Amino acid sequence: MADDDLVLDEEEDFDQPMFQKAAHEGEGMASVAKEADKETAGASNALEGKGSGAPPPASAEERGDGGRPAAKVVIVGDSGVGKTALMTRFAKETWSDTTRATIGLDMSTRELALSGGRSMRIQLWDTAGQEQFNALTTSYFRQAHAVLMMYDAHSPSSFASLSKWMMEVDRHAPAEVCKMIVGSKCDGGPSASTAVSVADAAAFAAKHGALCERCSAKEDVNVTALFEQIAARVIRNGFDPDGRRRQSQGLKVGAASKQKKKGCC
Repeated sequence: MADDDLVLDEEEDFDQPMFQKAAHEGEGMASVAKEADKETAGASNALEGKGSGAPPPASAEERGDGGRPAAKVVIVGDSGVGKTALMTRFAKETWSDTTRATIGLDMSTRELALSGGRSMRIQLWDTAGQEQFNALTTSYFRQAHAVLMMYDAHSPSSFASLSKWMMEVDRHAPAEVCKMIVGSKCDGGPSASTAVSVADAAAFAAKHGALCERCSAKEDVNVTALFEQIAARVIRNGFDPDGRRRQSQGLKVGAASKQKKKGCC
């Protein structure tokens, strides 16, 4: 599989989302992080509609999410391990070996079906692995429900870097965050040989209390299944995919407010 974080031709012309451009240029970092938090909570994402002549951001009704919260899943790892390929396969159910480099960050959302007829909005943040974007990457650990730390199963150096990424997650992510170690580019089935063994990956994950999986975005192997594992763990950690607790709390606050006004008037 070709690397997904390829060197970008500076003369290449493409539509770069405003929130991504702002992050790449080092401007409005606080605003970018703030808008990410709003989107995770179920509010509209203003950054994607920001800019001269851009259409206004879609409302919750237009997006069809009913204002429901999204489980924020951040994908980190060295450049070229397949972060963008995994996000594209899961969110858009497609794969391409010509994926351009991620500039700072990118975001996609998918509604994942759960058992019992329920579903969960999963919001994926694909971050750049290059060191110059490290400050941006760590800012996105805030309010994350899960972090996928990816390595290329054929690259021992990318696996060795997981210690650094784990340190950043432990420093910046919430204590209850779901952590998963993911080996990418495991093409050719379970019998295919890789430079990083399953046992070594499992031992590292167990040491840090993380889930451990392998996948192939190219062949669409174990992609949805690993996100189903994450969804189950995130719900177990207290995330409410329906937003019912938040809605009921709002009703209680509203009722209490009415009673207070009735008593004092």
